[in-house]
Amino acid sequence: MELAAPRDRHGTFEPQLVEKYCRRLPDFDREVNSMFSKGMSTRGIRKAVRDLYGVEISADLVSQVTDSVPEEWREWQSRPPECFYPTGCLDAIHARSG
Repeated sequence: MELAAPRDRHGTFEPQLVEKYCRRLPDFDREVNSMFSKGMSTRGIRKAVRDLYGVEISADLVSQVTDSVPEEWREWQSRPPECFYPTGCLDAIHARSG
């Protein structure tokens, strides 16, 4: 999507929706990653974006966004299961006399 920003000699124009030098909307990456984490395919994400926002995006753009997931998340997802999982149990009876 092309954005047309007005030009002025003093550089006082401040965009309201998309920040200067920003190539995508602020929450776009988060939304695409959310759809991807829920198991949607690249084709499904493209269709959802087209249906919701009326914008065609390429499969390459979806791949770039999902590939930009921080390495820490990938490490966390592929971590081995722990041997010990702490659990707690709470049991109570509330008796009321009448």
